[in-house]
Parts: sequence; C-alpha cells; structure tokens
Amino acid sequence: MYTLIQLLHRKFIGFWIPFLLTAILILNIIVPTAEAEKTDTLLYEERYSEHVSKGVDYERIIKYTTGGWLTIHLLTVDISDRNIEINTLLPEKGLSFPEPISKMALREGAVSAINGDFFNMGNDTYTIGPVIKSGELISSPTYRNDMAVFSITRDKVPFIEKWLWKGNLVFPDGTRASINAVNKSAGNAESILMYTRYWSEHSPGCTNKTEYVEVVVEGNKVVEIREGLPPAAIPENGYVLAACGMRSTLLKDKLKPGDTLEVELSTLPDWREIYAAVGGGGILIKDGKIPDFEHNITGRHPRTAIGISRDQETMFLVVVEGRHPLSTGMDQKELAEFLLSVGAYNALNLDGGGSSVMAVRPLGENEVTPISTIANGFERRVPNGIGIFYTGKTDKLKGLRIKAPVSKIPLGGTLEFEVLGYDRNYNPVAVDPKKVTWSVSNNLGKFKGSTFHAQKSGRGYITARIGRIKEELPIHVLEEGIRIELHPSRITLEPGQARDITAYIEDTEGYRAVLNPADVEWEVMGDIGTVEDGRFTASSSSPSATGAVIARYENLSAVCLISIGKTERLIEDFQDITGMKALAYPQDVGANFEISPSPELLFSQKVGKLEYNFSGSSSPQASYAVFEGGRELPEGTKKLGLWVFGNGGNNHWLRALVTDSSGKDAYITLARNVNWCGWRKVEGEIPDDLIQPIKLRRIYLAETEMDKMDSGAIYFEGLTVFSPPDFDYSFLSMVSEKEYFDPKNTEVELKTNKKSKGFQFILFGDALIARDYNPVYYEHLSAVVDVSRKSSIDFILFSGNFTGNSEITPWEASRTWLSISPKPVYPVGDQPYSQEKGKNRFIFLDSSRGGLRPTNPEQWIFLQKELRDAGGDNIFIITNLSPENFSDKYEKQLLEDILTKYREEHDAEVWFFYGNVDEPEIYRRNGVYYAGVPGVSKDAPQYILFTVKDNKVTYQIESITP
Repeated sequence: MYTLIQLLHRKFIGFWIPFLLTAILILNIIVPTAEAEKTDTLLYEERYSEHVSKGVDYERIIKYTTGGWLTIHLLTVDISDRNIEINTLLPEKGLSFPEPISKMALREGAVSAINGDFFNMGNDTYTIGPVIKSGELISSPTYRNDMAVFSITRDKVPFIEKWLWKGNLVFPDGTRASINAVNKSAGNAESILMYTRYWSEHSPGCTNKTEYVEVVVEGNKVVEIREGLPPAAIPENGYVLAACGMRSTLLKDKLKPGDTLEVELSTLPDWREIYAAVGGGGILIKDGKIPDFEHNITGRHPRTAIGISRDQETMFLVVVEGRHPLSTGMDQKELAEFLLSVGAYNALNLDGGGSSVMAVRPLGENEVTPISTIANGFERRVPNGIGIFYTGKTDKLKGLRIKAPVSKIPLGGTLEFEVLGYDRNYNPVAVDPKKVTWSVSNNLGKFKGSTFHAQKSGRGYITARIGRIKEELPIHVLEEGIRIELHPSRITLEPGQARDITAYIEDTEGYRAVLNPADVEWEVMGDIGTVEDGRFTASSSSPSATGAVIARYENLSAVCLISIGKTERLIEDFQDITGMKALAYPQDVGANFEISPSPELLFSQKVGKLEYNFSGSSSPQASYAVFEGGRELPEGTKKLGLWVFGNGGNNHWLRALVTDSSGKDAYITLARNVNWCGWRKVEGEIPDDLIQPIKLRRIYLAETEMDKMDSGAIYFEGLTVFSPPDFDYSFLSMVSEKEYFDPKNTEVELKTNKKSKGFQFILFGDALIARDYNPVYYEHLSAVVDVSRKSSIDFILFSGNFTGNSEITPWEASRTWLSISPKPVYPVGDQPYSQEKGKNRFIFLDSSRGGLRPTNPEQWIFLQKELRDAGGDNIFIITNLSPENFSDKYEKQLLEDILTKYREEHDAEVWFFYGNVDEPEIYRRNGVYYAGVPGVSKDAPQYILFTVKDNKVTYQIESITP
C-alpha cells in the first residue's frame, strides 16, 4: 500500500526517483500560517522538489495544520535565463472556445503552466482582463479599477499593474467612435465590439439582439455590412465590428462596402512594449507589503497566483488545492503571506476555484500533465493561461530516471521498470532500452531485460546504467506472504461492462505489495465472463448472473464476488404496515395510510391506501406514507418500482425520498402526474452518486399549484427494487491463507533479581471510571490490579477511555478508584505525557474525539518531539482509538507512516496500544505492531501481559478471573 505522501505524490512522479529529488521533513515546529481572523499552527510538513528544466523548479508542499490539510504547488522560474520564455496560452479555436490548460500547454510545447484570468462562463466565454500573446494584443483590458494585470515586457521584465485603455474607430469622414471591447461579449446595448480571429473563426452573429449590425473588414477595407444575420466568417487579416441600437445605426450611416476604416488601440502601459499579459484579480503584494484588497474573493478556496521577486528576475507560480479533504484552500491573505515567504515582492491573484490547475512536464518526459488535484474532479476549460517555455536545444544524455509503479515487490514476484533520460538542462532525451544495464544490490533477485524477478527478501537498490551514467531506486522485497486480498472484493456490473481487479499480498511484517497481474493465476467461477491480467469483463449473454473471480499466488488465494445485471425483487407487499405511518405537510392537511381492500384485484385482496386532502389551503401540500427508521434497500439498488391505483386524479406528483449512508437526501420522481384510473406500474431511478447503503424513507403525493388542490386516495401494491443479484458467498470458502504464528506471542521467563534487564507490564482497555462507579466494572478493575501484584510486573497501562464521563478527571480517577494498586498506573489523560523505562519510551495521547488533531492538535508537536528525543528506543504509543477509527483517514495514514519511518530508521520496536474493541487484537502493519484490548464492560475481560527482555518485546493474552 502507499504511504500518505506517496498517494499525494504518485499522481505526478509515481515512484520514480528524480535527479536531485529532495524530501524535507519538518517536525516539531510551531509556525503560524496567516488567516484573516485566526492563526493555524503547523503540525507537520513535507516537501518534494524536482527540476522541470534549467531555470524551472517544481515543489510540492504538504502541510498539516490545526486547521486541517493544505497542499501547495510552487513553480520557481529564473527568467534571467536566456532560454526561458514566458508567454500566454490560448485555446486552439479562439478565446470563445476554452480548453483545459494541460491541452494548451501540450500543444504549444510549454514545460509548465497555470490557469490565468477570471472569465465570463456564459454562452460567449471571454476574459475579464487583457490578453497579449507574443507581442500581439488579443483582447482589451477591463474598465474595472479593482483588477490588475500580470505583464512581461519584450525584454523580459515582469510587472503587475492596473491597465487603462482606449479604442477608437476612425471613419472615412474623419470622425471617431469608441470601441468598447476587443474580443469580448461585454458591453451595453450601445457598445461597439471588435472581433478578430483570436475570438474564433466566426463572429457572435445575431442572437435575439435588436437592431444588430456586423461590419466585416478585411485589411482596412469594409467588405460587408450585415443586419440581423447569423455569425460571419472573420477574415484572417481583418476583423468584424458588432453593434446594437444607436451604435448599429452609426455604423450603417458611416460605412459602406469599400470604405477604408482605421482602428486606434492604446493602453497604459503601452501594449506595444509588452510581450505577454494576462489579467487577474486583486493585487496580493505591492512592493513587499500586503495591501488592502480592492478585489477580494473571501473564504478559503483553491487558488492560483503569480509573484515576482524584487529584482524582477524570478517568478513564482502558485496553485493551492482546496475543496477536498487533503486541502482546505487559502484565503487571499494566506495566499499573500505564502508568496511573501517564498520571496515574492509583488504578486497577483488569478482565477481560482474550479479553474485552479498547474501542469508540469515530469523529468524525462515529453508531455505536461496536471499535477494538482482539481476541485471539481475534472480539468475546467479556461480561455487562457500562463506558460513557461524552455527554448534551449536538447543536449546529450546527462542523467537517468527510473520509473516504476510501486516500490515494494512480493517475494517471487516480478516488476517491470522503465528508464527515462534527460540532458544537462533537464530536457528529455530518448533512451534505447537495449543499452540499459540493470542490476540489484544484496542479491535480491535477477533481471531479464527490464523485468526484475524478486528471489530474496530484504531492501536494496535497483540500478540502471548506460555507460558511466547511472541511477538508483530503493526497493523492498517483502517477506513470505501470508494472505492476498483483492480490491475491489465485490463487483456489480451490467452485462458487457469491465472492471480492473488489483491483487495485494501481505507479508509476515504487515507490509503489502501489489501483485503483478501476470504473476497471478486467475480463474472465473460460473458462466459470468472472462478475466485477463486482472481485468474482468462481464458476459453479455445473460441479463443477470452471479459468480466469482479467484486469484491464486503460490499457495494463497483470494476471491472477488461478482454480480451481473439487475433483478426485480419485492420488498413490500403492504399486507402488514407495522412500522409505517401517515404524515402530512402542513400538519393541518388531511393524511391517512392504512391497509384497505383492493379497489380492483391485482395481486392481493388487500393493499396500502394513502388518503390525502389538499382542499384546505392554496400553499404546497403533501401526504406521506412514512417508513419509520427507513427501509434499507438491497445493496446496489438502481431503481424503485411501485404499482399505483389512480383515481383519475388531478395530476398530483408522486415521489419517494431516499437517504444514503452519508445522510444525503435524494427525491425520486415516480410519476410527475398521477392522472390515470386503475393500476399502473411506475418506476423511479436512484441517483448514481448516493453512497450505499440507501434507505427508503417516504413515498408521498404532493401538489404545489392552487388550481389542482383536491382530496382523494390512491392505492399501493408491490413495492419492488431493481438491484443486482445477491452475491454468492459460498465462494468465500475458496479463500486460502497461510497459518501464521507470531513468534512474539510467547511466554518469557524473567529473573527478578536486581541485575535483570527485563520488565513486565499489563495492558488493559477501557476502565470507564466514574464517581458513581459500576460495581461490576470495579470488580473487573480490581481483578486487573490483583494480577499486577506479581513481583515481575512493574506497572499497568490503560488504553481506551480511562473515565466514563467528564465528571471525573483521569488523575482523580487514579487517586481514588485505583489507589488500591500496588504498582504505578498510567492511563490516557487529557494531556499528552510520556514515561521511560530503560530504552523504552511510553507515549500517552488522547484520541477520544476521533483522532489526535480533533482532540488536541498540539499532541502532534509533542509526539514528534518525543520520537526525535527517543533516539532509537523502543516506542509504545498508548491512546483511546485504533487508527482505523480516526475520523480523518489522512491523519491515520500520516501517523502510521511516521511510526513506520521511525521503526525502519532505528531498527527499534514500535507498538501502538488502544482500547474500544470487543476482543483482543494484535496485528502488524508496515512493521509496526498494533494491539487493541477490551476493558471492564466485557463479561469476561482480558488483558495483555507484555515482557521486555534485552529490549525485545513479547506478549501473552490472558483472561481475568474476578
């Protein structure tokens, strides 16, 4: 499995090891990050950097703060380098046909890019600010005085300013008229707009505009005057003028075909001295200080910005992710503070939100790719961007980069590697695979071509070499596998659809690796489809079927259950409506739901009857049949079906209300108009974005129109769902795992003399101490204390919840109910603390509110300081919850990564203790032991006896005898 940072970084570089890749881990630092009203404290930070080209460096910054996660992408550009060019990116078909930034950058050959200006997202897309590309004015500035512009001169001097502009037409008679905008749809009814081929191949044309005129100009000659006509072709060496109202009359009166027309366009600063310009929003930094924002989009959002150093020789391009769990986004002041921190002296806010994106060419690759997580899940089409170009020629091969999908390989498995090359300026250089020599250290395996065969467990380096040029990649061959898992483990598909299945193997140390599909023996159980290299394709011959895919590797096997198609099944026959009731909206509207004789025999003599009375009010009204507590629908339900007996009706609206597992409601239309007599089958689709399981809460009749208000009744029978066939769980008997006995689960005898270097302690779970303590709980607690009276036991650790409520503190509970203990007692408290015993450090953290940060974020600072000070000692973390129960899955992943990192760097033992479990559990994950133990509330409580001898830890699970 991937670590947190690998998950974040994998999108850009996978597990390649780039030249001069740096990883900077910042621990135990309290750094304020600016915010408009409060200050977040930095809890943890990681940075990765990589060369994009000579003069262009990329850095990814992941911060974990008291306010949550933050992911920042930074490009630092040396514009003093003669081969670096900054230019505007434009869509291929014109400003009115926006494109994703990555597509623009790829087509134009940029090595990196960010999105640019704010823009109108209506039918005619246009930028708010000016656009200049390669010295040519593409679009005019805005008349707004609160939005500024990023510009770079022809001699590569960047600056940020507000622009002024003026445009005039000079008619044949010498008179003038203002041009209100160039290549924008902005303007009022009395505007004259100018469109060039940078807008598109055609003008906007008449779209319900009154008195609309377009003048087609080629060179400087009028060739056509068009009134109220569709779009006109824009000449390549000309333009089209468009006007409405009185301005259209002016064009008709002043011009005729063949006339010579002049255009005057002037800006301040002078656009003729500018090589590239892109409009933006508020100025974030002005001469090294944060000003009052004249244009401020408040709140934390995804952000894009550009900054300039004081000497104007360095540019900083920034994208901050937001609106997803791994990044909260920034407000403008936070963005300005960050730009100041990296060296910006002037800076400008660009379009953000769903537009924010950064695209970068990975080292050794030929194409740019989006590297930032996009707020809405897809790359938005935008009208312009800022591109960074490297114009130097490609030189000879200077360095290599090894590309691989993973860094862990199962024992006996294979993995294909690829080599990318680059020159001294970090331009990609083609590599002939036949010239690459592969090797691996520590005799971990052998290569056949570029395919590595893992033959021995351990850690080492893969080396790729071409002549004197080489590159290394760290590799980890797992210990012997004990089980494999398939993801997903259950699949529902429609006939003909396909899905990839990934096989993972876990070794004796709890490390996991992806199995190469080619190394796995795949078998399909049942006539349900085919599987090839882990990709299952459902059969098209059957509308519904069930079966399984079996994956085998060595002596291990795992099962993925398969369900294909849909079946209709009855979930309510309305013969017994216990658990259902009527509800009306508003409350004074009549409503009743009961079992009634069927008005016309369909399936049963009795059916459900919903009575309504909408005649008492003109406001929206509804009558509900409510499923109390909700009726859980079969997994994968796609559609509801219901037989409804109509009364001729008044076109009332029949709907259903469902709620998914996240609490999200969805309203399903069963019939927009109930206007029939007799029985009719109605159906309603359930949205695909709901999270299973889903509950049906209500079926109801509603009316919103006053002239349709009446009273009556409709009848229900045969409520069905359309859902995949039930999985055949009998296939799970084909799962095969290796029986594994943990060597640490053993009894070790300790000498009790003073020269003994060992000790023992008890780990117990939730004590749940209260002022009015449960007598049974106290009996169990006393039994634990009695066990500790043995001379070899040094102390008792309490994981889980030490107290049952907030009326008593952990320390008060220790002094009262545990005053009987002859040995020291160490519970999880409301503040972090630690204890040492020889070369063993015990760290107590409170996770009772769903994790470390939700409970007390300063614990992260404390934990990292303790790990640093431990200097290789064994580590024991004692807390309330298993990481699996943390509310933030990324905090869980980060904590596990830090503990694994400590264990691997120091070759020390690391244990994580927790409570809030029903049965004792001990497992390993990535080398770290995790141990959960129940507490006093269990009928037959247990504890874990730990022995530490010569700094080696063993354990035994024991039962308590009260």
